[in-house]
Amino acid sequence: MGIVTELVAGCVKHRERQGDILTKLYGAFHCDEPASRQLACAPLFISVLTFEVFYGLGEADLTTEFQPSEDQRLKSVNYHGSLVAQHLLRFEQPAPVLRSLAAMPPGDCVRLACDQVGSHVLDAVFTSSTVTDKQRKRIVRRFTGQFALLACDRHGSRVLDQIWSTASVQTKRIIAEELAAREDDLSRHPVGHHVARNLALGHFLKHRRTWEAHQEAGSKRQRIFAELLED
Repeated sequence: MGIVTELVAGCVKHRERQGDILTKLYGAFHCDEPASRQLACAPLFISVLTFEVFYGLGEADLTTEFQPSEDQRLKSVNYHGSLVAQHLLRFEQPAPVLRSLAAMPPGDCVRLACDQVGSHVLDAVFTSSTVTDKQRKRIVRRFTGQFALLACDRHGSRVLDQIWSTASVQTKRIIAEELAAREDDLSRHPVGHHVARNLALGHFLKHRRTWEAHQEAGSKRQRIFAELLED
């Protein structure tokens, strides 16, 4: 897997080979045919398991179509698998992996975010220059209803910080509303209380309009700074 990881990493620079390496990965993980299986590629790469092993299928099911499900299946994250996914997210066209991540059950997304190695896959989603804001929003939506779980985990809270740093004011409001409902639990948690403080949840509950104005001002500063960097 170390060699495979280096080959994928090399394709980040040598863009003309990106389509070839992705096709080879599909074949190696048995998610090339039928085409519906390609939507399942991310958890296969991340766990370094073929389609049949990951979904517990037998030899008679080699042509089984992929059907998205809300059932949790991601049991472990492989170090090299995480690196492969991170490199793929920096490809010129990261859409295949992004679509697969967005099709993962929320429970598997949380497991990935709260894993020491897996959390870096989501770091790549929020830092890759080839991932668009629209694509990031699709991933963020998978965590709706799960933000408190991220906030109370050492690695998950770091992913939550990444989400927050790129989120629109509307998305920040949704996250704050969800976490504010659990403020008492967060304030007693060794990790969660830092999140509650950093997101100013107490201020959100007591002075919501002021909190929103502050977030708007912060987003405006970020946009101006980004424009300056582009210039």
